[in-house]
Amino acid sequence: MKVAHVGNTANNAYLNAKFLRRLDVEADAYYASADFGMGHPEWEDADFEGETDPYNPPDWSTVRFTNGYARPEWAMSIDGEARPAGSADAAVGAAKRRISKSLTGLLYGHRRDPLSKAALSLLLTARKAYVGVKSLRADRRAARRDAAELLAAVRGELAGAGIDVDIGVGDLLGFRFVAECRELAARYDIVQLYGSEATKGPLLGPEARYVTFEHGTMRLLPFADTREGRLLAESYRRAPAALITNADCLRAAERLGLPPARFRFIPHPVDEDKYTPAETPLRAELQERFDAEHIFLLPTRHDWEWLRGDSKRVDKALRAFVRFTAERPKSLLILCEWGHEVAKSKRFLSENDVADRVLWTKPVPKMRLLAMYRASDAVLDQFSESIGSFGALTAEALSCGKPVITYLDRAIHDRCFVEQPPTLDALAEDEILERMRRVVSDPAFARKVSEDSRRWVEEHHGWRLVGERLRSVYERVLAGDDLADMEERV
Repeated sequence: MKVAHVGNTANNAYLNAKFLRRLDVEADAYYASADFGMGHPEWEDADFEGETDPYNPPDWSTVRFTNGYARPEWAMSIDGEARPAGSADAAVGAAKRRISKSLTGLLYGHRRDPLSKAALSLLLTARKAYVGVKSLRADRRAARRDAAELLAAVRGELAGAGIDVDIGVGDLLGFRFVAECRELAARYDIVQLYGSEATKGPLLGPEARYVTFEHGTMRLLPFADTREGRLLAESYRRAPAALITNADCLRAAERLGLPPARFRFIPHPVDEDKYTPAETPLRAELQERFDAEHIFLLPTRHDWEWLRGDSKRVDKALRAFVRFTAERPKSLLILCEWGHEVAKSKRFLSENDVADRVLWTKPVPKMRLLAMYRASDAVLDQFSESIGSFGALTAEALSCGKPVITYLDRAIHDRCFVEQPPTLDALAEDEILERMRRVVSDPAFARKVSEDSRRWVEEHHGWRLVGERLRSVYERVLAGDDLADMEERV
């Protein structure tokens, strides 16, 4: 069995391929080197000195890894590696990276101004225009011919499938790497498409077998009345298996009309062999530097209320911390500078005179985040009633044996897990504050939560469970069976 994992947002493809290979499944992970650094394998497993910009990732071959990490041969760049400096291909790659950096910044929020639909539209148009102009070069005749042939094939396939989505040459750029993914579909038994890459499902050809893997992308995107939204919805509906990693998206699958026998929950991939309880010198360093007795970590994206339906509501946690610090001044909150409302968060903390009790970091690679988990008394995640589920952040913290304060919709999680995760539920500001108080004032309680958290991950969220569940899905797809006989809960 050969499986290609395409679209490495948050390194889910890389981790799933890693787990499957431990189970002797031939799995390869493909990522875009010009894109968000958090989707590079090095972000997950490499340790190195110095800072790196996730919106403009380095040429990793020039970085010295202090933990001896080497990218495995099965983790590959779908858009080619960096070219020699000064070459035409290097200039092309640099231009692509500049556009991708700007697009990623608008989408993920390294810019401090609100998301601008006009700017996003302009950049998308620029990307299409860039490729259009490049295609006019005399040495691109073969590429133009290939693109025209591909466009004719895709249009014919969509029409034959009854999919009413008009695709042009420029649009094939919007659905990047269509030709490459069609080639992968011909070489692999199954292609697993991650996040918005699932738009490519209907573009892979009528014989292709693909599985979709959502990580929040089913929540809103397939319901948008756009070409991408319609194509994504069609892809989810036509996939022999749609994998749900955010519990609340089970409702989205039902709203899309997916047959119950064609979608199943599968936990986010988290390697509990790596995320383990352990001491770290970072805690003592932070305690001395900030004169801190209590340390809380909130690495979640800074979205307050502006993004309806997908907000993290970190504002509730910030308000709770202000009140907690009034009671216990020797406290520290670690925050991450990402999200569209970082400036708003900084302003709020300054106005409430707790800015000196906060450590801001840039988005950090996972080996550094691991140390931050271990240094904390508790980890805070998201507090949005509209979501009510959790992703890799909560699972990683639980795996490290840390109490996690967040909000879960227990009714929807009961459909996913035989045993509910032992998170400390909180939705309102008062509830968050009370959980913070309990963790630091009741050591026996905190110790019990820590032990329960680690045990729960090992039994219900471990890498072997994820890998075996994926393999079971593939076996059914290749046999032409649906998922009706597959357990819903893990």
